[in-house]
Amino acid sequence: MRRRLHKTRSAPRAPRALKVAILLNKNARKVNARAIQALRRQAPNADIFVTANLAEAEAAFERVAKGKYDLLFTGGGDGTVCHAVTRVSELCRGGSAPDIGILPLGTGNAIASFLQSPSADSCLRDAPSARRAALSFPTARGAFGERKAAFGGFGWDAFILDHYYRWRAACGARALTRPLAQGLAAYLVSGIGWAVPKMLLTRPRWDVKILNHGPEAFRLSPAGEVLARIGRGEVIYEGPAQLCTFGSCPYFGFKLKALPFAAARPDLMHLRVADFSPLWPVLRLDKMWRGTYQHKRLWDFLASEFSVELTTPAAVQLGGDIVGHLRRLDVALSRPASVLRYGEYEGVAVDLPAPPLTRRGG
Repeated sequence: MRRRLHKTRSAPRAPRALKVAILLNKNARKVNARAIQALRRQAPNADIFVTANLAEAEAAFERVAKGKYDLLFTGGGDGTVCHAVTRVSELCRGGSAPDIGILPLGTGNAIASFLQSPSADSCLRDAPSARRAALSFPTARGAFGERKAAFGGFGWDAFILDHYYRWRAACGARALTRPLAQGLAAYLVSGIGWAVPKMLLTRPRWDVKILNHGPEAFRLSPAGEVLARIGRGEVIYEGPAQLCTFGSCPYFGFKLKALPFAAARPDLMHLRVADFSPLWPVLRLDKMWRGTYQHKRLWDFLASEFSVELTTPAAVQLGGDIVGHLRRLDVALSRPASVLRYGEYEGVAVDLPAPPLTRRGG
């Protein structure tokens, strides 16, 4: 007698666990043994890479790019974050790049603030519900070479930062004055005691010409209305300037909204030019912080690629680091990366046409 065979139904497969990597800069302010242990508890199966220098970071980037990770989390200063996001995206070009979450482990945390990243452990826990968004960073080219940063430019901030570096180098050269070259005191003394008075007395000013090298650029009103369209090869701005700053992140750290239109469209960065004394915005620091300060000699633009030419050299900062005294700077947005957004950014609405399907990558 033959037995009748019954086909048993197999149990449904459990969803595949996400493969997660965590990249940390050992030199970042909030990266310590306690923080690393907390991340290990929150993501026990994650691969954690803690790097102390550029060589170690590059090795970690290459391992992540080859590891076919679903999620990558990175933490440290904004410079570290920007470099990690863009470098991993470059190494994964042609393959599958992981979605990237930004952990608020630096000092100013401008990028993390923009993406509304909560605490580091909450970033890992809430990743499945986070929204995926595209984020690009300006790639600047000049006599220093090439560098990516969330923001940069010349003028007021670079002038103060340049004097801080010069103060630190001069005081650090002698044992007697070395304590004055360290910490917040060095920045306050060099800034308030030297750079700011000098800037107010001499009013450093440059003649500048900014040309559009990308698709259509836009000049905006303070309310975000398009005042003019600027074609490829046309002049974005020409004239005197005491400040020229640009970026794809609205914040400069500590939620100072220096570039309120930076989030208008993912393929455009905010370019801001000013020609007036820095004393006026300092007197209305509340409006500067919220990104609502207005002045008749403050001009705002959106562009994806442009060049800046100056008649005399100016100190240029990228991501808070002085890269040299330059007369020319070329800027273009990098290829976009997929990042995790944990909340909505409240910016000024800008009525712009939809971005083109393709654009030149940085």
